[in-house]
Amino acid sequence: MIKKEHEFILNAVLIEKNEEEINYINKALDKQIDWIEVVGIAMNHRLGGYFYNGLTKEQRTKIPRELKKNIEMLVYGQAVNQEKMYKYINELNDILENCNIRYAGLKGIIYGACLYTKGTRRSNDMDLLVHEEDLEQLDAILSSAGYIQAKKKEGKLIEASRKEKLIQRMNYHDLIPYMKETDDGIIEIDINFLFDGKDNLIDSKVFDIGTRVYNGEQYSFRGLEIDTNLAFLICHFYREATGEIWVNNKRNLIIYKIVDMVNFIRHFEKHMNTEKLIKLFKELNIIEKALYSFLTIQKFYNQEFINEIIECISSNYNDIYQKYVNNHVFEKYFEDSFSLGK
Repeated sequence: MIKKEHEFILNAVLIEKNEEEINYINKALDKQIDWIEVVGIAMNHRLGGYFYNGLTKEQRTKIPRELKKNIEMLVYGQAVNQEKMYKYINELNDILENCNIRYAGLKGIIYGACLYTKGTRRSNDMDLLVHEEDLEQLDAILSSAGYIQAKKKEGKLIEASRKEKLIQRMNYHDLIPYMKETDDGIIEIDINFLFDGKDNLIDSKVFDIGTRVYNGEQYSFRGLEIDTNLAFLICHFYREATGEIWVNNKRNLIIYKIVDMVNFIRHFEKHMNTEKLIKLFKELNIIEKALYSFLTIQKFYNQEFINEIIECISSNYNDIYQKYVNNHVFEKYFEDSFSLGK
């Protein structure tokens, strides 16, 4: 049975809550809560802003004063950082929209446009997916805008050598980040050129499906189509949930990525169709990764749309489903996630 503090925070971090979820939070606040554990989970999982902004002003009054003050400082710091980033996001958008480059914003740059209010999510860089054939053109464009491929050392930028750039590109799915020093600090752009992995080269197919503009109050930015963006989040989650480096240092257990996927689905569910999604996952050769991701999500959020996707995959790809149906890895992931930091 899920602990009440865990269920409370999982409900609090959701966007666009329904009446049942709002009532649950209000009832939970009327009972005794281990606030140290709640706030500890929020901080360990990078959910402090999600948690605070997910509560109403009245609900926040129930948080003990010192803990509330700590969370407010975090949210304020994240909001200030985001304010600074808006200028550079808009600048990047203007540059890329006027170039003949296949690109799409990823993760935080899209969430900030359409999902989350200011201060909710920590985001220190701008993530892009760029077609590998367009990387040289992109390099020239970013260089003219003052960016260099570099690493940080003692607060300063050290430009990467040609050899370092080549090794990164040959061995990973991304490039050494592009950075520039500004009055607002170091601005960083992370360039991904693989949608999935080197064993599943589907990037041309992804860009052929198309892109769309995600509009927000502070900026607009081009991203992947809604279904394709969800497919990317699945690939990203699967890579980090199962990758040896992530597992060994327990970074695979940080659940803000699960919350992001659930909130993205909640916001865009009216534009999604289960059968169409499964067809896309098949076309992109990520059925198993999708099933793994949604079975993990289901342990945290037992919601109708997520259950429908799992049911559709199990009906059409029973051989893959049978690999996981009695697998306890998902229960262990849930338990280990809430033990993180203890």
